[in-house]
Amino acid sequence: MATKTKKGTAKKRGRPPKNKPEVNRMWSIALFGAGALLLAMTYIEGQNLWSTVRVYGLFGLFGSAAYLVAPAVLYIAVLVALEKPVKKKTAQLFITLLLACAILQVFVVGEVSGDEPVQKLQNLYSAGCNDVGGGVLAAVLGWPLLSLFGRPAADVTLVVLIAVFVMLLTDITPVDIFQFFG
Repeated sequence: MATKTKKGTAKKRGRPPKNKPEVNRMWSIALFGAGALLLAMTYIEGQNLWSTVRVYGLFGLFGSAAYLVAPAVLYIAVLVALEKPVKKKTAQLFITLLLACAILQVFVVGEVSGDEPVQKLQNLYSAGCNDVGGGVLAAVLGWPLLSLFGRPAADVTLVVLIAVFVMLLTDITPVDIFQFFG
């Protein structure tokens, strides 16, 4: 004869759930490793696969803004380790990287050369591989701002946008800036 069990007291099958701090610790360590590797890859030329990933991956995508990628990943690793909210900061960091790519394109290189859109993308990628401009990701903001506003207005727009996103990233308000200088 089977015995009745109280509702909700039956043992659950499968793996026990992992502790949240244990999962955060694992992700933090993995992100730290990735950030350290990206940092080394940014500054050390290397050979073979290392060089290919460095030049055609990291610099091709980000251009000179590649120097900001590793610190961003390391920052996220610290946030994860401290069990702080990560999604919002990650999005803000990505937008800041996009703005940095655009600033490098607009301020350093200027107009995107090429007649056709595909040719312009290729030129952005090639320049990024040579550590000039903002790489392919400059096509997200830099290229459209240059095309729509021209260089002076694109410069001003990007300076304002990067200031706003740095303020969002660091949780600094205009009042904080005023109190600091006032």
